[in-house]
Amino acid sequence: MVISMEKINQPALYCPFPYKVNKYIDVLEDETFEWAKRFNILANASYYQRFLKARFCLLSSSAYPSSELEELKIATNWLIWTFFWDDQCDLSHLSERPELLKTHNTRLLQILNGAETESDDIPLAYALSDLRSRFLQNSNNQWFHRFVQTVEHTFNAVEKQLTYQKEGTIPSVETYIKLRRSTSYVYTLIEIIEFCEQITLPEEIHQHIMIQSLRRMANNILSWTNDIFSVYKEIKVGDIYNIVILTQHEQQISFQEAINYAVKLCNQEVQEFIDLTERLPDFGKEMNAEVERYISGMRSWIRGHLDWYSSTGHYQTAEMLTIPFTK
Repeated sequence: MVISMEKINQPALYCPFPYKVNKYIDVLEDETFEWAKRFNILANASYYQRFLKARFCLLSSSAYPSSELEELKIATNWLIWTFFWDDQCDLSHLSERPELLKTHNTRLLQILNGAETESDDIPLAYALSDLRSRFLQNSNNQWFHRFVQTVEHTFNAVEKQLTYQKEGTIPSVETYIKLRRSTSYVYTLIEIIEFCEQITLPEEIHQHIMIQSLRRMANNILSWTNDIFSVYKEIKVGDIYNIVILTQHEQQISFQEAINYAVKLCNQEVQEFIDLTERLPDFGKEMNAEVERYISGMRSWIRGHLDWYSSTGHYQTAEMLTIPFTK
């Protein structure tokens, strides 16, 4: 695939949701750094620099602004875990060996399901074991079971994408959008809204078609926003699995037009998210309040995620893309 890229005019991303930051953000910084050191996640200078640039505490504190400290610490540690495991999958030899990745993922799922760590496990396996015990101490079994299922679904999707990449498959934009929702880890982060806010949604409400639609829309917005901001980085490393790159290829349009299309798609999804929240059924007074807290958590993720890009160096390259946003 030939990727054409030129200087662009930067269209604005639409985000009318309020920006909030958790009151524990300053406490979180030191404790999060110590956790990452304890499990040898910052084993070399490169990982240490990536950790500093990413500003994980800012992202988690704006994504979970009402969380109590213990839950916020766990959520932040999970966020760090997903970033570093995702980077290993993308940037190491694992990106060319989906069968080896599957072996690692199988082992990680065993640990998440309660297996003891062993001497030959990778550092992230020990970190995951720590996260499992802390999740269970602060949640119920029903929530944790659903969380593990979501992680497994994500692992399977990442393995599928790496197989496509190894085979040189160029997916359609429609196929990619479906795959992207599953590879982005966003569903795991949305699950954690309930954990951080201590929300318990009955299964029938959690599975309600409109609640599931809101989750899917929030995932799309977060995943597409990530693609828009990371497109230069992915072009630089030759990764075509990005909505901007695939749109440009499929529609045979300019890079500017592909960026415009991705931003328009994202903005439409935000508006549809808003519209759908105004058409929700009456779940009863008490449950309506819980559902609103859950939806508020998704709004916080959408807004906090967007603001985070303006201050993080995680996707920084010489041609880092800076996209404004409208309220």
